[in-house]
Amino acid sequence: MQGHVLAFEEAAGFGGAFIDLSHIALELVKRGVRVTVARSWDGPGWEPLRDAGVTLLKHPKSMLSDHLYERGDVPRHVRKLVFAGEVGLTAAAVGGWYAVWAKRNGVTHIFNNNGIVHNVAGVAAAKILKIPLFSYVQGIADGTSGFRKIVRLADTVFCVSKTTEDSVLAQGADPSRTRLLYPGVDLPSAEDAVPRPADGRVRVGMVGMFMPWKGQIAFLEAFAPVARAHPELDGLLFGRLPSGAQRGYRDEIFAAIERLGLTSRVQVVEDRSEPRRIFPEFDVSVHCSTQPEPFGRVVIEAMSYGRPVIAGPGGPSEVIDQGVNGFRIDPADIKGFSSTIERLVMDRALCARVGLAGRQHVARHFTYPAVLGSLFDRLRETGVALKSVRLFALSV
Repeated sequence: MQGHVLAFEEAAGFGGAFIDLSHIALELVKRGVRVTVARSWDGPGWEPLRDAGVTLLKHPKSMLSDHLYERGDVPRHVRKLVFAGEVGLTAAAVGGWYAVWAKRNGVTHIFNNNGIVHNVAGVAAAKILKIPLFSYVQGIADGTSGFRKIVRLADTVFCVSKTTEDSVLAQGADPSRTRLLYPGVDLPSAEDAVPRPADGRVRVGMVGMFMPWKGQIAFLEAFAPVARAHPELDGLLFGRLPSGAQRGYRDEIFAAIERLGLTSRVQVVEDRSEPRRIFPEFDVSVHCSTQPEPFGRVVIEAMSYGRPVIAGPGGPSEVIDQGVNGFRIDPADIKGFSSTIERLVMDRALCARVGLAGRQHVARHFTYPAVLGSLFDRLRETGVALKSVRLFALSV
């Protein structure tokens, strides 16, 4: 059977969820599978998929609850009621339309990208047509009753990490229907992953959306004492506010920079998202979410560029072999966090050794399409014949 996968994209329109869906769609097309993506946002990022033969549908989505969140003065229980109403209307009306479209166009599988609740139209269409429903969960399960009910409807729940898988299983998912589907990266060439030119400075960078749990302030507090002891040290914060977020936390970041005396030592960069314009700019990469991170794509992106990584709990612990290809820290332990930064700042040979080991680890385990094996296997198990594709290895 030549499969036809109808995929529903998360509404956010940026970041890892979109990157993963793009690679999944392109790799499936290479293997002879038809792919249609229902998207709720527009932008140039979709053009490579359209050029490769992916059909793009515009997915209507009313998100009044998001607008209420942005206001900041609407009680949580009101927002939840509005959100529940939106979900119900989407399932009943839009899901029925997709079921008709999918029937006419020979859709064999539905793939909900990054969660289930936000893609209830896909759930409804799959159940109406009685075709396999795959769901890719890229966050920590929220524990709501809606999630617990809907997660049991998926024929296969793909989880972005063991950390995410544990949270999904705790919400009642069937272990026999749960599989890992790690994110991947396009490995940069060896020439693009060379160390930063020696200029007498050492740069420590952090990449992450400006949200409190991402830990920018924890990073600044750990960085400050090391910066005082090492005048050659600079800090870089790459990120921006997520869509719909309030400016308060961004203001807190700048206030912390001033409070800690780092105005001349830390630069905030808010206009870059491409890895090739970020990771070559620094020598050491920090990822310090204060809550368990579902996976932490920027960890493997930094590793792919040969940068030694310091990372907090959650998904990064599944990637980092302590002291070999990176360092795990507790962001709340500011003293230990600072000591790890200082160790790498003072030992350039250690930086080079750990950075190379990280790049090799990513090349072996976290490149596309290698990470998609569990999805390919599940498609074959449900009757889809995938064409073989010759893969080419990149030197590290």
